[in-house]
Amino acid sequence: MDFAYGILGQTAVRMHGKMNEQWGQRQTRNILGVLLTRPGQRFSQDALISWLWDDDLPGNPQEALYKAVYRLREALAEADSPTSITRSGDGYLVDLDENLVDVAAFRKLIRKAHDAARSADHETAHGSAASALSLWRDEPLAELRTERASNWREDKVKSMLLPAREILTSQLLALGRPDEAAGWMQELAPEHASRLAFVKLQLQIYYALGQSVQAQAHFLDANRRFNEAADDTAKTLLHAFHDELRDRYENPPAPVVPVRRAAPPTHPLPRDLRGFISRADALETLDEWLRPGSPTRSPAVVLSGPPGIGKTSLAVHWAHRAAGWFPDGAIYLDLHGFGPAPRLEPADVVDQLLQSLSYPVDHVVDTTARAAVLRQQLADRSVLVILDDAENSEHVDRLLHALSECAVIVTSRRRLGALTRRHELAALSLDRLDDRDSLELFVRRLRGRGEREPGAARRIAHLCDGLPLALTLIAESAARRPGLSLSTMLDQLRDPERLLSIGDDGDDQSLRAAFSSSYQMLEPPSQAVFRLFGHHPGAEIHVDTLLSAAGRPAAETRRALETLVALHLIDQPGDTDRYRILSIFHRYAQTLSTQHYDPQPLRRLLSHYCSTADNAHRVAHPHRDRPPRLDPAPDISPTQFETSAAAHRWFLRERTNLTALAALAEHHQLFDYACTLPHLMHDTFVIYGFYDDMTAGLAIAARPRGRTRTLTRKGRRSTIWGNCISRSATTTRPRTRSPERWNWPSTTNRPWRN
Repeated sequence: MDFAYGILGQTAVRMHGKMNEQWGQRQTRNILGVLLTRPGQRFSQDALISWLWDDDLPGNPQEALYKAVYRLREALAEADSPTSITRSGDGYLVDLDENLVDVAAFRKLIRKAHDAARSADHETAHGSAASALSLWRDEPLAELRTERASNWREDKVKSMLLPAREILTSQLLALGRPDEAAGWMQELAPEHASRLAFVKLQLQIYYALGQSVQAQAHFLDANRRFNEAADDTAKTLLHAFHDELRDRYENPPAPVVPVRRAAPPTHPLPRDLRGFISRADALETLDEWLRPGSPTRSPAVVLSGPPGIGKTSLAVHWAHRAAGWFPDGAIYLDLHGFGPAPRLEPADVVDQLLQSLSYPVDHVVDTTARAAVLRQQLADRSVLVILDDAENSEHVDRLLHALSECAVIVTSRRRLGALTRRHELAALSLDRLDDRDSLELFVRRLRGRGEREPGAARRIAHLCDGLPLALTLIAESAARRPGLSLSTMLDQLRDPERLLSIGDDGDDQSLRAAFSSSYQMLEPPSQAVFRLFGHHPGAEIHVDTLLSAAGRPAAETRRALETLVALHLIDQPGDTDRYRILSIFHRYAQTLSTQHYDPQPLRRLLSHYCSTADNAHRVAHPHRDRPPRLDPAPDISPTQFETSAAAHRWFLRERTNLTALAALAEHHQLFDYACTLPHLMHDTFVIYGFYDDMTAGLAIAARPRGRTRTLTRKGRRSTIWGNCISRSATTTRPRTRSPERWNWPSTTNRPWRN
């Protein structure tokens, strides 16, 4: 095998050509084992501590973890395939190709076994399954006995070991070797041998060995257990299977009658879009994950992205493109997870799929039994199923078992992380179109008008933020109004209300309707945090700002942020301490902030920035004058700085936000902030030559000069608004430390420096 790391047993590393289980210390091996369960994915410190110790924590778990990671890095230097343990945010990840872990090798062999079994190549199928099981050395992560490890281990037994034993035993029976199959069955634990799949295999073994009495006893024993467990579905399937098996072995063989195949599916695909644009990489990825016989084939693929990004169009286009791979047809079902239509529930999906296959649904009363029948109906068919617009993981979780013999695409606005982890599915998140593809799509939809006004067409396409729905709706609106120039339309669309209402002709197809269906699914805390993005002038916000300005417990705000990320309404760029919102969603959040007007979020945002700017100024310019500190809003937690360099970096990174926030403060007549912010950022902007921002800020500060505010500090009083004027007048000249240069009050009676 070409793997170099193993967790199907005690954590092992290939060293000097051999898999070594006795390398390093036990805790070191356990940390690597945990990280290898998800190669290339970050584990937070809290998650690692929970995996390693449960509640039996060392005195200082963070320090113990740090030391163990240090030892792990040293130990891995001797590995044949070295890897690095990388710090990521507040956690760690192992930077390793997952194909170098024995779990991936195991799955690859089992996929090969299933492909061979479908082709009736039973010898190859048996050999591949046996090779896979030889990799299962012991309990996975054998040395780790925590609750998380036990749950992960149990999941791998159910999802990997038992299916591998099942296909191995079935292939031995297909090869006419029931005695060997019986030997494998004896190794099963009693709780696993009682599962329906293994009960069926044991019955086949007894009948193949001519032991019909034992077969009848085993059938009655299993039937009793299913009856006690009130598992009517298993009882029904067991009776049907045993009756067929007994007739096959005890009655003369009947003439072979061709099996009646169901009619083609009655839920055909929507029509393919003419001139589908871009997404070449995504189409190739779907080819790799869903093509029959592909070594990287996934049981299903989750296709996620924000509203209007083109998930359904991509899935349908790929299905038309790959129709030859699925000779028994493709089935499309809209689950209505988002939007005004009632959600299509899992039981209804099963019924519609059975109806698509022309199966008499009313012949089976129990919903669980119907799902089992659906799986049987699809077992020998090559069918593609698209489940469009799933609300969440729970919406489609139970369906995947019934559809395990099909190729499945699930689309959703959520990332469905729980579903992909539970079923080990491939997942693809769609990103917005780049400017070139956006313009091509827009011009194509304009039907010739784009060539007459290329500049306006380019700017409108850019305004749509790469969202295909926005591009299409605006192009359709332009086509319906040939007398309206694109330049005029561009001016109109700069108003967020006009942009979001485009296409609103009564059928809920506007951008606002699409975005609102996601927003309405949010809990109130998540809605409030999303609206907070609308108050912020910039597209990126530091997590400290959000936690401080949200006015909610930090844990609740973090959960809200994770929810918004999962719904693709915001994302995290390369820096894990910042969140970013697309410009078009930012405009939507701004309209929500206006509709649900509450002055407190903006006040808290300004208070956080002003208090943080004051902290930064004190560290970066300890000997410079500054306005008196404004009292922070309740529960505000401004950012602290340890070095002058860190304070300068904050000013520079937030440069455009600070100037825009000063303008917002002036617009909302919050003059304390409008005057104070520009003065706090002034000194850093001078040092780094950002004179335009400096001038703009001080001009804002000077405008409310007629509105005086008397500040009291240690019993002294000083009026600050007039000082803005003289300072603004000298902003383009080099800075001097002379107070007289800036026309501040004299040192003896001013309360500025503190």
